[in-house]
This record gives sequence, C-alpha cells and structure tokens, in this order.
Amino acid sequence: MGTLFGLDLVCEATGADVREVAHAVGCDTRIGDKFLNASVGFGGSCFQKDVMSLVYLCETLQLRQVADYWLSVIEINDYQRRRFADKIIAELFNTITDKKIAIFGFAFKKNTGDTSKKFAKLFCLVDKLVTVSDNPYSAAEDAHAVVILTEWDEFVDLDYGKIYASMKKPASLFDGRLIIDQDKLRNIGFRVFSIGSASNQSLNLFP
Repeated sequence: MGTLFGLDLVCEATGADVREVAHAVGCDTRIGDKFLNASVGFGGSCFQKDVMSLVYLCETLQLRQVADYWLSVIEINDYQRRRFADKIIAELFNTITDKKIAIFGFAFKKNTGDTSKKFAKLFCLVDKLVTVSDNPYSAAEDAHAVVILTEWDEFVDLDYGKIYASMKKPASLFDGRLIIDQDKLRNIGFRVFSIGSASNQSLNLFP
C-alpha cells in the first residue's frame, strides 16, 4: 500500500492514472490486485501498529536498514494524508476558517465501523464545530467542498447534480478514494481533485 501511495504522486505529476497502473501491477499473480486501491492513506487499529512492531524488532536486532524501510511505509502514509489535506486547504483559498466541508465517510474503509487512525480526524478536531448527519444531501447543503474519505457504495450512486445545486460556489469535490467519475463531476460544474490522477481541475492546487 505504501508503494501505491508513492505511485499516486508519480501519476499525478506525469499524467498517468493510478488505476491503470494498479491494474497492470495486479495482473502479476505474485502480487494480485486485492489491496491495490488508491486512497488518502491506511487507517484502522492494526496495520500501523503491526508495522511499528516490525520497526521495533528490527531496531532491537540492529537491522537499521530494514527498520528504516518499514518506517518509510508509515512516513509515506503520513505524507499522503498531509498532502491531501494541504490540497483541500489550498483549493479553499488557503483557509478553512468559516468554511463548511462535508466529509463523506468517517471509517477507515467501507463495511466497518472502525474509525481509529482515520484521516477524517484531521478535520473533525473540534466537536462543537462538527455536525453528524446520516443524510449526505443535507450534509452537503451550503458546503464549500465535499471530501470523500470512505469508499461506501452509496456514495457512488448519489445524485451529484442535486448536491452541486445546494452547495456554495465554486463547489469543490475531493475524491480520496477514486470512486466517482471525474468527467461526470466536471460536467456538472464541480472543481475536482481525485487522488492518483493528473486531470485535477483547480487554479489553486499545487503540484
């Protein structure tokens, strides 16, 4: 997964699509495609803990180079999160003060209620400023941006034309799971950033 996060960045810089790269890599039966999905970083209660356990073990055994390798997996994951957050802030004219951001998905992956080590927590820091909604349409009303952080199936089938009409303009959408058709969103009027894709439409997003 850490390797794929690095490929996300290369794809954005070179005009490639990380989905095509992941498909090609996944055709190798020694690797497979089960976990080759673009995202804003891994979360959950186990993966980071297990990797850090490997780092500790390697350091204890004085295997410095191996420890550095596993530590770099954590570092690229953290970088992926910070970079995505920085892009959102840049798109919103370098401030999120008095801005409403609709977060679609709080769990670290679909079909789970586990929210530990989740990227969404970087934004939802002050409880009194956070409103929880079970309706994505009401959540997006008067929002400056929609940020998709969990690949729930229901988010794919939403009426994004209806969502766009209810948002502040310019309306931005950040797809941190690469699950929505970018061209469809742009035709509606959204300013779009999809992770792992070079065709990001914004005057404010930096490379």
